[in-house]
Amino acid sequence: MLPQAPFAVSDTNELNALFRALIQAKFQPAIPDRDLSGSPFVVAMIERIFEAVRNEAIASGNETMVSNCDRWKRAEENPILVAAVRERIRECPQRVWSKWSREERTHFVQQLLSPLHAEEPLIKELLNETPGA
Repeated sequence: MLPQAPFAVSDTNELNALFRALIQAKFQPAIPDRDLSGSPFVVAMIERIFEAVRNEAIASGNETMVSNCDRWKRAEENPILVAAVRERIRECPQRVWSKWSREERTHFVQQLLSPLHAEEPLIKELLNETPGA
C-alpha cells in the first residue's frame, strides 16, 4: 500500500461514477485491451469500490440499495455482463486454455466475472465455452 493515496474519492456520487466506469471498461466486449477484463488489479479495485458502495447504503439505512447491490452481484441477474465474459473466454487462445487445469480455468472465469458471483451451473456452462473460436 502506498504511504499516501494518490487520489481520493470525495463523495458517494464520485464513488458510484468510478464504479460504473470501471464496470463498463471491464465488461466492454469491444475494448481492445483484453487484459483489462481479467486484471487482478482491476478486480481488486472494483470489489473494494462495490463494498464501499454497499457499506455506504448500509450506513445510510438504505435497505433498497443494499438489496439492489446484493441482487446485482449475482451473475445470473446480469446477462449482458455474462455475455461479455463469454466473449472474453472465446478470445482466450485454445493453446492456453488447453494447458490450464480445471482449477485454473475456473479461476480465470471467476476473475472475468468479478465482482459478480455465479452459481455452480453457470460456472460449469462458462467452462464449456469454446475458447479460441
